Amino acid sequence: MGRFREALQPLQNAAALNPDELSLQQVRAINDAKRNLAKWLLKADNQVKITDDDFFGLSADARDQLVTTSLTTNASNRALNYLAARWFNHHQQSDKALAALKNSLYDQGSLQTIPSSDLEKLPLYLQLLTTLNIEPATRASLTEVLQSQ
Repeated sequence: MGRFREALQPLQNAAALNPDELSLQQVRAINDAKRNLAKWLLKADNQVKITDDDFFGLSADARDQLVTTSLTTNASNRALNYLAARWFNHHQQSDKALAALKNSLYDQGSLQTIPSSDLEKLPLYLQLLTTLNIEPATRASLTEVLQSQ
């Protein structure tokens, strides 16, 4: 917990710098800070879930900024997208949550062969589709898959 708090502020400060005003070396450092911020965020979420009331003493706004900043450089990171999906869902941002959740899935297009790493994501996927009242065929498939588990 202490390591996360120590790393958070310098990484967040570096990630917030404007790359248009910096040298190539500084831009690389910013991008490295953003990647490390995402890694630390994922490690911190393993200790205390980002949706918990006390996530390392950070406000909801600070956590929202962390998630958003981390996604800008790590948009293809499936674990980070799942964390973002849970965060956005927790704050009733269903459209953002669904987009992030879909980016977290190994193969969005197929519910026929679901890797075990995606099984825990399926209840949230079904919940979001139901909340948004979209994709009835996918909802039916998800319901079937979840009932067979």
